[in-house]
Amino acid sequence: MTPPLPPGRLTLTHLRRPMGGLIASYRVYLDGHRVGRLGRGKTKSYELTPGSHTLKIKILYCDSGDFPVRVAPGKETALTCRARPYSRTAVLTHRHEWILIDRQG
Repeated sequence: MTPPLPPGRLTLTHLRRPMGGLIASYRVYLDGHRVGRLGRGKTKSYELTPGSHTLKIKILYCDSGDFPVRVAPGKETALTCRARPYSRTAVLTHRHEWILIDRQG
């Protein structure tokens, strides 16, 4: 019998910039399930089974869109998230890409 793979870790940091970005906490969803909130300037980690997952971050009526995440056994995947710089046009045209997610490193 093969031993189970150790879980991986997704670490998510909510960047404070840009100035004028929304101050409220983001709602974090993994694989379609709400797993918590992430305050501005805060970092949280989530233990996940190895493999492919989908991350989505929401605030008010805007979100990041689905972001694919691959988690390796026993490894950490670090991501940052931040709001787009505010403009009325950006809110209307990028509602489902309002929150930007980037890989660290």
